[in-house]
Amino acid sequence: MIYIKFKYNLIKELKMAQMLLRSPEHFRNLRLVSWPNARTFWRIVTSGGLIRYFKRSEFEISNFLSEKLAKIGSKLQGDFTCYLHFIGPEGRYNPERREIQANCSFGFVNFLETLWHELLHLEYYNPELSEDENEVIVGKIEEKYPFEP
Repeated sequence: MIYIKFKYNLIKELKMAQMLLRSPEHFRNLRLVSWPNARTFWRIVTSGGLIRYFKRSEFEISNFLSEKLAKIGSKLQGDFTCYLHFIGPEGRYNPERREIQANCSFGFVNFLETLWHELLHLEYYNPELSEDENEVIVGKIEEKYPFEP
């Protein structure tokens, strides 16, 4: 069983915006990216209700994803932190810190799919492989076990 604790950190959000602006070429090939602009900053200013919703839904979302992971024979266990974002790519992961960053600007189903994808990264992460090689492994797993809400 996994448990995902949702948090919001404005400093992490601003660092993501800075990273996007300094190195846009790193993010241009990604499927979805929320670039820093007036609209994304407005989402941040008005996001209190959405952040509270995710925090209140931690148990349900964690159970939903735990059941999906159990169906594929995952051994992933324990607590994870998910930092909510409105700027940046759909998601990122940090296996050492057991952290996920997930963008909640693209709708709830996309948000759940992003969590699924990042949890698969944490499950099958191999530090000896490159980021692209790890992405290929997760892509093959997603082909075999597609996300279904």
